[in-house]
Amino acid sequence: MLYPIVKKLLTGQLLITEEDGSIVPVVPSVNQADWRYYGAISSVPNPHDTMHHFSVLDHLRHLLALDPNLRAVGLAGGLQALLYRNSLQVQRLAASAQVASSSGDEVQVYQQTVRLLAYLDGTTQVQGDLPAGTPLFVDPNTIRIGLLGSNSAHDRADGLIDQTMGELAALADSPGLTQSQHTLALQLEAELGLVKQMLEQARLDAKQLITRPLDQWLSPPSQMLLADLVKQVNLAVTGQGAPVMATSKGGVAWVSTHTQSLAEILVMPYSAP
Repeated sequence: MLYPIVKKLLTGQLLITEEDGSIVPVVPSVNQADWRYYGAISSVPNPHDTMHHFSVLDHLRHLLALDPNLRAVGLAGGLQALLYRNSLQVQRLAASAQVASSSGDEVQVYQQTVRLLAYLDGTTQVQGDLPAGTPLFVDPNTIRIGLLGSNSAHDRADGLIDQTMGELAALADSPGLTQSQHTLALQLEAELGLVKQMLEQARLDAKQLITRPLDQWLSPPSQMLLADLVKQVNLAVTGQGAPVMATSKGGVAWVSTHTQSLAEILVMPYSAP
């Protein structure tokens, strides 16, 4: 009987053995004569990476399981999950602000816009985009790394999008990928480039809104800024909302789904060395 022994992404291997069917094995047989199919994610260090010597498996761990930069600031998991989760939160905040605007609640519009800007910038960078003393209205621990971070020449800090794009670019340059995986990694990186453009525009809209007196937040110019902010965010997250950007494949949602496909393991009949 065939029993698949599937190891987690942290090991990056899959082995199918044929063993005695009367006893369900807990671990795969060490007898290679029982091995039938095998596959593994490449753990060969990238020769071009002279600093970290990361492999395909390392980059997939960072994207999908455990990223060292996130762990260093107390955030668990991989880049892809946090990028998707925080992008959805930005989309919810933008929608909530628009609903508040329609109901005439300028205070709620203001607070949701501040929260949205905090998610885009991150805890430390957002203070540069807000008037001094502005409360964030959000738990700073959840936004230690913003989606966009800061591009200031004096205080550069890569956000989640740039870090994810960097991992994808390094992954595409690593040995052991199939051609389809290589192509997909580059497509994902390109899509995130479009996402970044849309969110950068949303950040500009939010920054312009923040400078307005509260009694002008329901004025037609403010509503136009808010409408553009919502449009840019929707396009960035789902690829919807602006038909002229037909080059988008589906925003962060598309990236999140297809990043997981990079961890597919090619399983082949096992041949003993």
